[in-house]
Amino acid sequence: MTASPNHSVFVRELSQHDEEVVSPDGQITARVAQGMVRSVRFAPNAYERYSDGSLEAQLVQLAKLAWVSRERARKDAVMATKADGDREFRTRKPTSSAERRLIEQRDREQITVHSSHMTIIVKGGTKWAIRIKPGTVKSIPEETFLRELAALVKAAMKRWTTAMNSLRTNNFGPSEILRSLKHSAR
Repeated sequence: MTASPNHSVFVRELSQHDEEVVSPDGQITARVAQGMVRSVRFAPNAYERYSDGSLEAQLVQLAKLAWVSRERARKDAVMATKADGDREFRTRKPTSSAERRLIEQRDREQITVHSSHMTIIVKGGTKWAIRIKPGTVKSIPEETFLRELAALVKAAMKRWTTAMNSLRTNNFGPSEILRSLKHSAR
C-alpha cells in the first residue's frame, strides 16, 4: 500500500518546516521542526538568573510561540495538498455539525503532564500553563532542567495528538484522515 499523493505532499511540506522561536526576554530559544519542538536552549548564564516564577512566565510565552509555529507549518502543509492553494485555510468555517462539535470539544479538551519538578497543562491547544516546583532553578542544573522540560513537552504534545485523534475518530469515524485527504484534493 502506498501513501496517497496528498499525504506525500503533506509529509514533504511538513518535513521542510524548521524555525526557531525566542522567548519575549530573548533568553530562551526553541527549535520547532517538522511540527515538533526539537530543542530548547538558554542563552549563556540565563538559566541561573531566573526565579522559578519568571522562568514559568517566559516558558509559557515560548510554548505559545512554538505552538503557533507548529500550527502554521501544519496548515501550510495542508494547503499544499489542496488544489486551490490560494484559499486561506484558517478562514475555513465548519460545514457540518460533526465539525462544529469537534471544535467545541477541542476547545474544552485539557491535558496535564507531570514530572518531578514541573507540570504542563494545555487547554484547547492554545492555552498553556507551566508550573515549576518552588526551588527548582536553584536545586537542579540547567542540563537536568532542559532534559526534564524536553521530555515533558514531548509527552504533552503526544498526549494532545492522541486526544485530538480520539476526538476526530469519535466525531467522524476511524477513516477521518483518509476522508479529509480525499476531500482536500477536490
